[in-house]
Amino acid sequence: MSLNNTNLFVFVAIAALVTVHDKPLLKRACQHALNDGVSMQELCDILPHISVYSGVPKSLMALEILKSLDDIQGSNTLLIKRTEQQLKTALTFGQLPFGI
Repeated sequence: MSLNNTNLFVFVAIAALVTVHDKPLLKRACQHALNDGVSMQELCDILPHISVYSGVPKSLMALEILKSLDDIQGSNTLLIKRTEQQLKTALTFGQLPFGI
């Protein structure tokens, strides 16, 4: 993941919106991020890190929003399922698999 100032700003904004549980603004922010060149992979990759601060349930809510933004073919289905499994494992066992 190549991080530039724009992506950093986007990730901080998304983390804040996840934390305050603002679904409509989070959906718009994620859509704008995808339109501006942030990949679905990058958005999914930050969710486990956000969950440490905002909680796993809120990160799962954000993942549901990303799922709704996925294109009709579901090209990111495996990526989203992997992230969902990571978050559910963290919820169950209390640890995040950052090495995966």
